[in-house]
Amino acid sequence: MPKKVVYNKENFLKIMKALANQGYSGKSLLLALAQSAVETSGFKDDKITSHNNPSGITFSNNPTRQKNATRGRKLPESPKYNYAKFNTLDDWAVDYNRIVGKSMKSSTDSASYAKALANQKYYEVSARYPNAIKDYTANLDFHLKNIQRIIIDNLNSFTPLKLPPNIQLIDKNLPILPSAKESNNTSLSPVLIVGLVILAFLFSS
Repeated sequence: MPKKVVYNKENFLKIMKALANQGYSGKSLLLALAQSAVETSGFKDDKITSHNNPSGITFSNNPTRQKNATRGRKLPESPKYNYAKFNTLDDWAVDYNRIVGKSMKSSTDSASYAKALANQKYYEVSARYPNAIKDYTANLDFHLKNIQRIIIDNLNSFTPLKLPPNIQLIDKNLPILPSAKESNNTSLSPVLIVGLVILAFLFSS
């Protein structure tokens, strides 16, 4: 797990928009962004631009199930498989939701999400990798804290907003959360969830 990471802002915003277009907001959007950060080393992996595939989904060669995808380059750790190369990030988000949607809905935090992903064999947990769930959780937590700070720091840029009646601010006096370095709390605060809903609305509009 890196002690410091620099995010690619342009890719971060594109991925957030694609996820928001699929209905991700609040907790689910934050977890999905953290997972994408884990898979792309801070939204910098060239699979984002060359394959429209931030989470490293493998190619299934089943166009009925995995739509708008072609065979991409081979997985370095398992050359018999290939990455899926999606036409757009929106196509990736549709397939991402197909794969992890149930695990996402059943999860409340990074630990439960990491465990749910392991149960569906999203990543390997074996004698070779006995600490896989713990390590994946720690990586999600690391990026959750960073992304939480990014979103909170930028909320004031989006307020006041003229929001539709189904999206309302819980607290108009938005407090600034401690930075990732200062806080060990990875729970999703109401303010953060509201911020994610706001951002999701902006990017999908």
